[in-house]
Amino acid sequence: MSDPIARRFWQVHLLTAIVMMLVAAGLVWLNIECVFLSPTIFYAGLPLPDYPREVAPSGLALHTPLTLPINIAINVGAVLFVAFILESLIRRFEVRKLESKP
Repeated sequence: MSDPIARRFWQVHLLTAIVMMLVAAGLVWLNIECVFLSPTIFYAGLPLPDYPREVAPSGLALHTPLTLPINIAINVGAVLFVAFILESLIRRFEVRKLESKP
């Protein structure tokens, strides 16, 4: 049996990078989309939306302080999970391809 190809830790395939970009874009789109309950009250965010957010007189949205870091951590985790799964599949297929060669 041949040894698997040695790779650097942070080296990913082009397909993985493209899929990670698409997943990140989808998550950004889901997080930016807002549902307005009134002209000054809305909610946004995934997976933990702020219920409800109020727009301050200065125009800035008021939100709970822990929701944003939790959302960022969950979304970054989702992108890294997709990358891990894709890299595992691609490397498994590479090893099978090398093993099947005479």
